Amino acid sequence: MAKVDFEGFEDFEKVLESLADPRELQGICKVALYDGAGAAAAEIVEGIRTHKTHKNPVDGMTPQEQKALLKGFGISKMEERDGDLNVKIGFAGYDETRKTKKHKNGVPIPLTANSLRKGTSWRAKDDFMAKGMRDSRKKAPEAMEKRLDEELAKRLKKGA
Repeated sequence: MAKVDFEGFEDFEKVLESLADPRELQGICKVALYDGAGAAAAEIVEGIRTHKTHKNPVDGMTPQEQKALLKGFGISKMEERDGDLNVKIGFAGYDETRKTKKHKNGVPIPLTANSLRKGTSWRAKDDFMAKGMRDSRKKAPEAMEKRLDEELAKRLKKGA
């Protein structure tokens, strides 16, 4: 019968046992999830930043709206529901430079984003997020995988 010797297997076993602790594993997952969200957000921000602007809002995004979208874009706090970890990427806040009778604090930035993406009765559809969302589909999982590998390697070294 063949014999296999593993050097340092006890250390590896300790690391695996520490990952059996749900809090330890969840901590690693949270970090990786935020990295994935950050990669996706970076692609979308780049899409907003490089999107063509127009003087007339009927034609598409104005420079003022572009600044507001960049200001209001972000990543939410992590939520845990039924054992699942969730983080959202989107728009929040108000564009204080565009106050109206209806929007005394300024036009809500999510409203501006939706009117651009979907169009309105007076504004053509201008999906400024599509390219960033397409590009992020590949980069977000890669960023998460990279962070998971780093975290596991860190724990293996710590256990060794």
